Amino acid sequence: MRHTFTLNDEQHGISSSDELAAWLEKVRQLDRADISLYQVVGFRKGFEAVLCRMFGSTTKIEGKVLMAWLNGNLAYLIFEEDDDQSFHSYNPLYSGAEGAQAKFFLGGEEENISPSSWCISRDEALKSVMYFYEYVEKPEWIHWQKD
Repeated sequence: MRHTFTLNDEQHGISSSDELAAWLEKVRQLDRADISLYQVVGFRKGFEAVLCRMFGSTTKIEGKVLMAWLNGNLAYLIFEEDDDQSFHSYNPLYSGAEGAQAKFFLGGEEENISPSSWCISRDEALKSVMYFYEYVEKPEWIHWQKD
């Protein structure tokens, strides 16, 4: 199974867990990052592929995706399935101020605000990305809320 790894809007094909681990080691060196891991289930063919190339869109057909927004030690996960179901992480042990928010930077630049109660640790998020690579499922130890 093939995967596409995105780090701050730069896409990279991933063909092994060692290759993904090397990218995640680079992510560990960054204070903030926007990462995604897509399951590639196939490629468009024929006329559909030609149209994709003409209009600058991808010819990949993607299945499930796990996204992680990282800022400092905080992380926010989003999991999307083939049937457009979407889930986000949440922390049932959150004990901070009600309504507190965390800032994340999509593509490394665009600011996005999320409730702090949805945040988990950076280490748990990166562990989740490796799990997703291996099993193409939501990590079992993360608490999820359906969007």
